[in-house]
Formats: sequence, C-alpha cells, structure tokens
Amino acid sequence: MLVNKWDTALFVNNLTNETAFLALDQERGTRARVGYLTNQPRTIGISTRVNF
Repeated sequence: MLVNKWDTALFVNNLTNETAFLALDQERGTRARVGYLTNQPRTIGISTRVNF
C-alpha cells in the first residue's frame, strides 16, 4: 500500500490586514499613556510535515 508521507499547507492569517483593538492598555490610570493591544498583522506562511 502506498502511503503519502508528506503534508504541505499554505496559510494566511488576517488576510485583509485589519487592525482590531482588543484591549485598552493604560498606564497609571488615564493621566499617562493610553494605547490599545492589537491583533497580529497579516501573516503568510507554509507548513510542511513528514509522517513516518
């Protein structure tokens, strides 16, 4: 029986590169820097694995 040992996948996360404001990040209340924690930018990659 012939078994396919290789598995390859192409992936894209956050395809539209949208910035999502996930959480408010405040230092020392509202008197100092106020910022937002955001999501990861667009990520493109390839994943390969071998089964043995």
